[in-house]
Amino acid sequence: MRKGSVEDGLRYASRKHGKIKLTAGDFGGSTASAGRTRSSRTPLDKRLMGWGEGVIARLHHAGVFANAEAVVDVDGCRLVVASDGCAHARVVLAVGGGGIDVRVELPDEPAFRGHMLRHARELFAALETLPEEFTIGTAKEEGTTARTSTLDEVTTLLDKPGLVRVGWRVPQDVALAHADDIDDQLEDALVVLAPIVKIAEGARDRRQEMLPQGVTNLDTKASIEKGARVQVMDGPFAGKVGTVQDLDGKGGARVMLGLLAAHLDVKDLSVTTSRRPVLGSSHRRPLSNKRG
Repeated sequence: MRKGSVEDGLRYASRKHGKIKLTAGDFGGSTASAGRTRSSRTPLDKRLMGWGEGVIARLHHAGVFANAEAVVDVDGCRLVVASDGCAHARVVLAVGGGGIDVRVELPDEPAFRGHMLRHARELFAALETLPEEFTIGTAKEEGTTARTSTLDEVTTLLDKPGLVRVGWRVPQDVALAHADDIDDQLEDALVVLAPIVKIAEGARDRRQEMLPQGVTNLDTKASIEKGARVQVMDGPFAGKVGTVQDLDGKGGARVMLGLLAAHLDVKDLSVTTSRRPVLGSSHRRPLSNKRG
């Protein structure tokens, strides 16, 4: 379902959608998953796609326009719902050997992580509205209860490299015991994460607004090094392009922006590949004293 009007989303939400209808064979580790590859199809991923239509419609109504894809793994199957506004921030329903994991993933990408840090208070407020079962942590560790996390804990987590996960894990036995009525609760669990996705969407919107003419090639994964040509992503010099002259080893950089030498946070910079990095001064060559 592509971006459209909220009215279309409401009409779409009123339709009947598919059911997940979980069975023991849907979870990883069973004989049903033996020899499974990412490209193989299973009855579960088809059911997830049908059920996911309802999720897409409700996210649409919440102002998040997204598309869904079912991904088959050796351990099970995932429904990945990626926002049109920020493909890197996505909500996921994963069915595997450990049970069900409903989550939003905040990727390990420096510029994006910097955006989330600047909006840590908004994220903190969004976490307070989540059900008690939701946790915030890393991809491998469940972490702490999301709604009772402190702002300092949230900021510390965002400041560390690595993917951040906010979500709810349901053990396999619990999921199967409630298989007849868990569909609606899983849908609610994905939709309640919409405010976090909207905060993440602002990262792309902000960066697109700041792109100056002629500078469109950003390598957000490249490290900031001396001599790199960079674009400033936030602050009073947002959108400007310059050259890194020095790094202070404490997260700061001295950047030549034309005739100005600015001291900026590395997290507010992205490498641009539109021109070769140079170390020379940006000052113009003095005019000759010779007269014609």
